[in-house]
Amino acid sequence: MLSSLIRCKIRSGLIRHGQLTCSDLVRTMGLDPARHKGTIHGFMLDLEKAGVLNATKKNGKPVSYTHLTLPTICSV
Repeated sequence: MLSSLIRCKIRSGLIRHGQLTCSDLVRTMGLDPARHKGTIHGFMLDLEKAGVLNATKKNGKPVSYTHLTLPTICSV
């Protein structure tokens, strides 16, 4: 259940704020990027593989993310 809530928060944050880096998204959640960026980034990679997010890449590494569809926010 916690993973569904985190995915929902990621998706709703990207829909509300548009294109964001992982650190910026973690900050919009009210968390410290130094402590939580790795955890959130793992979820973002899963959502990218599922075709929900698009990653803008630089030198092969994701730089920022955008949401691809206009979903029902919690339909993860």
